[in-house]
Amino acid sequence: MWGTSGGLAIKGTWQGNIKNFILINIYAPCGSLDQQRLWEDIQDWLAVQQDELWCICGDFNTVTNQSEGKGGIRPISDKKSSNFCKFIANLELVDLPLLRRKYTWYKDNGTCCNRLDRFLISQNWCNLWPNLN
Repeated sequence: MWGTSGGLAIKGTWQGNIKNFILINIYAPCGSLDQQRLWEDIQDWLAVQQDELWCICGDFNTVTNQSEGKGGIRPISDKKSSNFCKFIANLELVDLPLLRRKYTWYKDNGTCCNRLDRFLISQNWCNLWPNLN
């Protein structure tokens, strides 16, 4: 859908439920500008899909705050985190918590770990399945 910028979207209907949904699988680029472009592209596309159920999942290649990363040679980028948090807030997405672990990516030698992967769902999704966790 977004070519080299990192996303694929599937639009469908839950069988027997007559609810339309959009599932977006993300493999976000690492660079700040490329990420920002992807967040803007997704926001623009979803702006015309407001009544749908949204689930955006995958590797976002950024964290929401310092506590979602540990180790590494470079500090976590406040700009990337801030842009990502704005993306989540602008779409009013719910960030589903991880169960039984804090991080989703670990460097081979164990010196660095981050929460890069996540499931973000729309409030409409939460309203349909309120006990989802």
